[in-house]
Amino acid sequence: MAKRIVLLLLLTHMGQQWAKACDACGCSISGSGMGLLSNYRTNYLSIGWQLAPFRSIPGHGLGSADQFHTLEFSLRYHLSDRFKLLAYQPYRINRRMNNDQRVQQLKGISDTRIVAAYTLIKDASLGAVNVFWETGAGVKLPVGAYNARIHDADLPENFNIGNGSWAYLFQNNLVLTYRQLGLVVNGAYQHQRPSRSDYQFGHQWTGQLLLFAEARLGNQMQVVPNAGLTLEKITSDYHPNGQSVAGTGGRGIFVSSGINFKAGSWIIGAAAALPVNQSYSKDEVEARPRLTSQILFTF
Repeated sequence: MAKRIVLLLLLTHMGQQWAKACDACGCSISGSGMGLLSNYRTNYLSIGWQLAPFRSIPGHGLGSADQFHTLEFSLRYHLSDRFKLLAYQPYRINRRMNNDQRVQQLKGISDTRIVAAYTLIKDASLGAVNVFWETGAGVKLPVGAYNARIHDADLPENFNIGNGSWAYLFQNNLVLTYRQLGLVVNGAYQHQRPSRSDYQFGHQWTGQLLLFAEARLGNQMQVVPNAGLTLEKITSDYHPNGQSVAGTGGRGIFVSSGINFKAGSWIIGAAAALPVNQSYSKDEVEARPRLTSQILFTF
């Protein structure tokens, strides 16, 4: 039971990442928030928040600073012991401060994601190590507002609340636990379809390696500190004529640390991620530290 609680806490923290955009060029970044949270067989409702800031490197771009806030509501429901469905509905606030102190902001309901996940290996023993492996696939629905002429407002394509396109989602989670310690290896891929205006957003890949430990605080509360690495890569966008969009695409490596608490049916978590190596928009934009928090109710 303790191992399953650890997996729930940890994977809830690491699995809930959101699509983001970056500064002047607008490279889109997808995290691994496509479900597959744990082998702790419970349903849940959750609400999470993330701040992902970017800024133009001096001498490049428009000298602007962007903040991308995402408030996401999610639901997981188990249809059987191994099969589950997950749904994610984000609400995004994209805010830009230009070098002349002018503020531009877009907000609204973003694209919906629906995922089906299946447990391939459930609590198998490899010596003293417990193994859990889950895989899944799904779709991103073009629900959010999309303006094909957003450049008329001096904003990048990815500043849109939605992408105006369908996408296919794929993800794997591997969890290894030994007593109160564990390791998570996670990978996710999002394959973009062309938008309604035939604009092609870049495909997105995210990988994570996360270490965690579980400890008790009294009889009622458990705490799970964690730390690890996140890698992300985004291919270039393409115009309807097939030409690549200048200043799009990028990659980054982040180190993260966080902590989660569980009391009864409630889970609360927070984390920070710091970029240690990056190249976004052909080095015209840099990612800043990211913050996340989440409240989850299991039932």
